[in-house]
Amino acid sequence: MSDPVLEVSGVTKTFGALLACNKIELDLQPGEIHAVIGPNGAGKSTLIKQIAGEQKPDSGTFKFAGHNIDILSASQRARAGLVRTFQISSLAGEFSALQNVMLAVQGASAHTFRFFKPVQSDMSLVEPAMEFLKNAGLEERAHTAASELSHGERRQLEIAIALAMQPKAFMLDEPMAGIGPGGSKVLTGILDQLRQQAPILLVEHDMDAVFSLADRISVLVQGRNFATGTVAEIRNNQAVRDAYLGEEVAS
Repeated sequence: MSDPVLEVSGVTKTFGALLACNKIELDLQPGEIHAVIGPNGAGKSTLIKQIAGEQKPDSGTFKFAGHNIDILSASQRARAGLVRTFQISSLAGEFSALQNVMLAVQGASAHTFRFFKPVQSDMSLVEPAMEFLKNAGLEERAHTAASELSHGERRQLEIAIALAMQPKAFMLDEPMAGIGPGGSKVLTGILDQLRQQAPILLVEHDMDAVFSLADRISVLVQGRNFATGTVAEIRNNQAVRDAYLGEEVAS
């Protein structure tokens, strides 16, 4: 097995009397999709916020691309290539899909931010932005305002923006939330290809998507890593079925 891209070691987080994360251990390998599942309140969002640098753990460490990132801020972790998309989209609705991605390309470049309006036709921004939209399956909607995109298309736009940030790993927080079956199928296909760009830590409630995409699954229950294994191992784990999946999902 290759060296992990991301390592989470002994991460613990409390909020008063609530133990949100209890000595969690997990890793993300090159080229894989590692799904994190569990009931509401299991600690998934708290874990992702800590990995992203938005919350500090009470104890534990994070290593990314071979380096300890405990002291790095959220923005520094993102610039290092640990890129997160959010459960709730935060896009510039008045800008087109292309313009949203161009802003991300501009922000990821080594150049100082320029006023955006004069550079909207700058091909050094347009060409890579169009390529990222193509990779996210949104090329034909490039000139549509973000506010006019469907919910599923906004998820695709988030992925295009994440690609523009030159990721070494993705953290996707419930990308299927609020998307119908057709949109979920489209997005599942995109994520399956996305792992070729960078590995994915996927928090998701849509078990069809999880079982279709994941190389490994970690099940969080009451703040601890209850089990980690392949799809087959998790589906056939009676304790996991009793704790979370249920017979109808695991069969």
